[in-house]
Amino acid sequence: MRLLKTGLLFIALLIGCSEEKSSQTSAAEGADIPDHIKKLDSLKVYSPDTQEYDTVTFKQEQVLESNEEVFIKGYIGETAVDNQGRIFIVGSVPGTLGIYVFNPDGSHLTTFSRFGRGPGEFEAIGSLDIRNKKLFVFDPRLQKFSVFSLEDFSLLDEELIQRDKVQHEDTLAYRLKGDELHATNDGNLLLKQRNLALNKEADIPTVLYSRVSNEGELMPGRVLELERFRFYFPDTERSSEGYIRMPRTMPFGRSSLVAISDDGPIYTAWTEDILIKVHDEDGNYQRAIYYPYDNSSLTLSEAKLSESKMDLISENKGQVPDSWPALHAIEVDDENRLWVFSITDSDSTYEGWVLEEDGELIAKFSWPGERSQRSVMGSSYEVIVKDGYLYSHHQNMDAGIDRIVKYRIEFEERQ
Repeated sequence: MRLLKTGLLFIALLIGCSEEKSSQTSAAEGADIPDHIKKLDSLKVYSPDTQEYDTVTFKQEQVLESNEEVFIKGYIGETAVDNQGRIFIVGSVPGTLGIYVFNPDGSHLTTFSRFGRGPGEFEAIGSLDIRNKKLFVFDPRLQKFSVFSLEDFSLLDEELIQRDKVQHEDTLAYRLKGDELHATNDGNLLLKQRNLALNKEADIPTVLYSRVSNEGELMPGRVLELERFRFYFPDTERSSEGYIRMPRTMPFGRSSLVAISDDGPIYTAWTEDILIKVHDEDGNYQRAIYYPYDNSSLTLSEAKLSESKMDLISENKGQVPDSWPALHAIEVDDENRLWVFSITDSDSTYEGWVLEEDGELIAKFSWPGERSQRSVMGSSYEVIVKDGYLYSHHQNMDAGIDRIVKYRIEFEERQ
């Protein structure tokens, strides 16, 4: 942690904070906080070294995968859990797609939807979200969302994303395609937008979150505008053998993370630091949580990168950072607790943190994951935490593993 050098600076950090906030921030005295973080209003700075915290253990209860009862066609993708504890899993490969529903005990309940362009059909599924007894499914290829009843899985509504209202007011929002759709308890729909161009000139390294009406109209006024991950672009379109060379991301790349709570608050982070910003449902900044963290040093010879990625790195000199990011993922559970996954010196485990809504540390745990294989392109999804259970996607195609595992969460008080 970094030193707060003067009493005046310490006071500036506390402007607008309550007495409770003052006591929590003072626990981080002795930390040298980066200037861009010092300037934030309503900032809480914590140190895990000065807080008592519990440990978390996970007891496996169910494994959801292809079995004698059901065959999941394709690879497991997006996952959601409803208030009854039923698990919705997307299985897909090109030309085949379905949404598989499992009961809380792991038995298969039903499968619905399929590949296609008709009502209730999809060419791809970018997100599943459950709100108010409805399942929202977004197709990034067809740029449409469908709403299904959780009572009988019937199709209730289906809308194409319409950009007419932003065509002249917001050219960037008009150009970027929808990638994911999120629904909140108050009935609002939030569309994540980005582009993935294959050439440097057309690339737009920005992510937008915008409101969408129930009729599919993209509404003017951005809720969030964030920096996207970056691509490493090749100098030549083809290799010496004639193969097309594609731009790629790197596992050590920085990116924006977003976690949207059931009750409205939106949490964002840039993976360089364990700095989590809290916004209201309209995207207005409210406060920030900061944990000083020593990022793990990056050594390319130990990063287990493919030959094609190493070639791209050599063509993008000066673009490789000296360290790994601090953050891998953030999630928010149904109790508005934050589940934070930090990148450590280990290539086989992350460190998991459970934080109260105000940022206070509740518990820590070790979580399996290879930092050299991490992707910065997808959503921040690492786990789903709901009703005392954690759901995680375990995939190892070399070993033939592709499953969702359900764990019971047990907090153990520190002795």
